Amino acid sequence: MGWKMTKEAALKRQKAERLFEEGFGPLKVSRELEVNFYIVRDWKTAWKNKVEKRNQGNTPLNRTIASSLFSFGYGYRTVGKMLNLSSIWLSRDWARQHRKLSIVQARKIKRSKK
Repeated sequence: MGWKMTKEAALKRQKAERLFEEGFGPLKVSRELEVNFYIVRDWKTAWKNKVEKRNQGNTPLNRTIASSLFSFGYGYRTVGKMLNLSSIWLSRDWARQHRKLSIVQARKIKRSKK
């Protein structure tokens, strides 16, 4: 059996992550949310690792290669594995951006033909 966070604790952790993004430290966050300092410190460490891991592999070259692979029909999971990205969510975000750009370009082409 695993340990499960309550809804209240999950909401406090989300608030803490927003405060970390704004530049607050664990002491101010623990006072603001009335949570034990050591718990907030652990939350900050986990948040920091998540942010760093998500951005690992985020280079213009990888983004260009990913865009080409999406054009050939590869999915974001496959692209993430091919580029050895540390986070699958990075390639998912790139796939969404690629899809939006493709839709915009298709609309422009369609308008220009009229």
